[in-house]
Amino acid sequence: MPHFRAYLESLEPRAMLYAPIGSETLVNVSTVDSQQVSNYALADGGGARSVALSAGGSYVVAWESVSSSATGNAYIRVFNADGSPLTGEIQVNAITARTPGSQFSTSRGFDPTVAVDQSGNFVVVFKANGSADSSGIYARRFQANGTPIGNEFLVNAASTDKQTDTSIAMAPDGRFVVTWTHENILKSGKTANGMQGDVYAQRFAANGTKLGSQFLVHAKSSLPEGQSTVAVDASGNFAIGWTHSDYTVFGGGTSPGHLLVQRYNAAGNKVGSQIELPTTGAGGTGSGTGVSLAYDGIGNLIASWRESGTLLAQIYGPSGGTVGGRIVVNDASTACLLSGSQQIASDQAGNFVVTWAVRGSDPGTNAEPDIMARRFTTGGVPDATGIFQVNTTTTLGQSHPTVALTADGRKAIFVWDGNGAGDDSGVFMQEYDLTGPAAPAATLALDPNSVDFLMSSDTTKR
Repeated sequence: MPHFRAYLESLEPRAMLYAPIGSETLVNVSTVDSQQVSNYALADGGGARSVALSAGGSYVVAWESVSSSATGNAYIRVFNADGSPLTGEIQVNAITARTPGSQFSTSRGFDPTVAVDQSGNFVVVFKANGSADSSGIYARRFQANGTPIGNEFLVNAASTDKQTDTSIAMAPDGRFVVTWTHENILKSGKTANGMQGDVYAQRFAANGTKLGSQFLVHAKSSLPEGQSTVAVDASGNFAIGWTHSDYTVFGGGTSPGHLLVQRYNAAGNKVGSQIELPTTGAGGTGSGTGVSLAYDGIGNLIASWRESGTLLAQIYGPSGGTVGGRIVVNDASTACLLSGSQQIASDQAGNFVVTWAVRGSDPGTNAEPDIMARRFTTGGVPDATGIFQVNTTTTLGQSHPTVALTADGRKAIFVWDGNGAGDDSGVFMQEYDLTGPAAPAATLALDPNSVDFLMSSDTTKR
């Protein structure tokens, strides 16, 4: 009687292919006006997050409507962890007057951005022309089910100057930090066009109470500072990034410059010196723009930014030192649009995703933009999937992406504005499964030409 030897046959390596969860989905309900994510994202602001995730997987999307008469409102919509809508669209602002444009910033929109705590409660920050400040930064708190908690309130100290380019990040316990650009017209050392920008921040308790006063993030400078972004870790420590422009005219966020980061502890005290990101011109003429920041679960801070069409990233350890060298995110065929944003999000283990807009390939629409993304594993190693396209609809263009990752890194939610099913100027989202396909089972083969013996229960060989 022949005996058989069993052995395992190895399979060839296979690249992980990320799978969309469901289809590309229209976020907004009303399609009367144009809908868009924060205009700060349109102006290279990596800090304007239009989607935020809770620990349980529910998430919130924020955007604004824009009519031909420059009227509109800021909205949010809450989604369950399975991607189904929990609410309809909810108007955020009671103040309906928009901030006027200026020489420094052409944006007149509300530019809403959102952050969520571990329970799903969230805060939306936006610009508005209100009674407390005619060109101020306002915030409004919401329960996880979308119910407002009180009225909107002023973030910045009242000022006759304009405030713009806001960003928000929140700790799991609900404490949050807001940053913005303050247009200081009367500041000494002002630029040739009479405009100047400074980056300010304000800390808040979970109940919306201010913690201390607003503070200037950087040292006083005669050159423009702006394009701020903020990230908060699990303990409430935070980091603020911004652009220090080398130009005398800070043209609405398009002039490159030095990209700087300052770390803080949860009490708002500076930790270490400010960090200059390793742009091509670091230490000389700066060449970067649009910094985006994300913390992982062990205290590493990950920064991404754009230099012309190239996207770069750098990891910093908990002590502020670099972890590895700078990372090139994209390639020549997926150059980032100069007028588009890029953004980064990280999971607890340190895996991260960068998303950006590229010039598309649709010949009928003059190569309108598409949304691309790339995932990196812990330490900044690009995974085998490589760069992938997020959007399904390619006609008329998609732009200004934003992204959020679940804590375990298994799912990403991408949000952008553009054309799609149901609205030719709407806000869309797409969930992605980042786990890849299930690993194929190993093959069990039996070789009849090999003879072995079997041991019976009575210990005799057969």
